[in-house]
Amino acid sequence: HFQLGTDTYIQVQVWRKLREAYVRQSALVDQVNDKLGALILLSNVNNLYFICLQLFFGLGTERGSVINRAYYFFSLGWLLFRACSVVLAASDVHVHSRRALPSLHSYPDSGYNIEIKRLIQQLANDNVSLTGLGLFKLHRNLLLQVAAAILKYELVLIQYDYN
Repeated sequence: HFQLGTDTYIQVQVWRKLREAYVRQSALVDQVNDKLGALILLSNVNNLYFICLQLFFGLGTERGSVINRAYYFFSLGWLLFRACSVVLAASDVHVHSRRALPSLHSYPDSGYNIEIKRLIQQLANDNVSLTGLGLFKLHRNLLLQVAAAILKYELVLIQYDYN
């Protein structure tokens, strides 16, 4: 439909190259995910375990020296900071993979072509993110899910501790 050398043909080729670059970057994330998935899983489970352990031991120590309390809160804060940093850093992959989507939706109709449509579909439907061996995807909402799980765990422990 497009004649070689026209502006429309050149635009389509440019958008095709951009879409193909996105596909290559998505494949790179998949390769990294395959190689580091176990490490991501181990890191997140390790952080979750030690946060729960720290909270469990901290619930029973109502009395103690100021130094022990300060150490407890400092170490709990450090564990929370470390866990949040890991998840937020890894979730940037997902955030950056969707960053161009609003700009593409507002692209003028005069320059709109099939390659832009394909790129929009790929950006909207592909879930480019790091995972822990496919068990969970590292998105920002994972922080809230993990916080809810920790809270439920601690409430169950408190309930069984007082019975």
